[in-house]
Amino acid sequence: MKTLKIKSILTITLFTIIAFLLSSCKKEKGITEEEAANLIAVSISSTSNGLNYRIAVDDSIVAANSISCGETKTFTKNITNPSGTASTYTYNTNSTQTLACTSTQTLSTSVTASGNFDAPRVAATDNITGSWTLSGFENTSTTLTFNGNYKRSGNANSKVLRLAAYSYELNTVSSNIVYNKASNKITTGVANTILSGSTTFRGTFNYTASIEFLGNDLAKVIINGTVYTINLLTGQIV
Repeated sequence: MKTLKIKSILTITLFTIIAFLLSSCKKEKGITEEEAANLIAVSISSTSNGLNYRIAVDDSIVAANSISCGETKTFTKNITNPSGTASTYTYNTNSTQTLACTSTQTLSTSVTASGNFDAPRVAATDNITGSWTLSGFENTSTTLTFNGNYKRSGNANSKVLRLAAYSYELNTVSSNIVYNKASNKITTGVANTILSGSTTFRGTFNYTASIEFLGNDLAKVIINGTVYTINLLTGQIV
């Protein structure tokens, strides 16, 4: 009788453990919100050919008189991280720019790039595409206004939490991001990002995030009500 009772207890314990593990797997489907925020942070920053970097590049092209009114030019460049940075990256980048000069001077840009990055919290090999306008290059304007679309897709590895490996697609649509010419910084603006993909063992995921640029090289990313503050220079959550 005693042996039977022990076996019953062991059986119940085993079923309890299995049920707990199955429940945990369901809760951990895809990637976590924080893992999603880490990837979005990199994509809007100055690291790894991110959005903050792309705006600065467009500004420098016009400021250096590398393109004239009515002209279309194509630029090819291999972008790598400065020495001593926490994130390493390399991207082969092709961009085509057209500068239209009416009452407002507007630079239209399309970009394709491929490469990889290794940041403190996430690493990836991915492709980048985008198209946008940057207006306000006339001398009477102190700011530039960015509107457009920025996409990334590839394979990533989370380096924190559960060390998840996943494929992903990220699409960011930005509205009226204001960039100060003198400080070379984004001051205000909003964007929305849709991030989707699949993991090796935990199924698919889909996140929608809203982004608000705060100035002082900061932005906040909001996912399901949770706010993550992002450093636009480092691409890290602060």
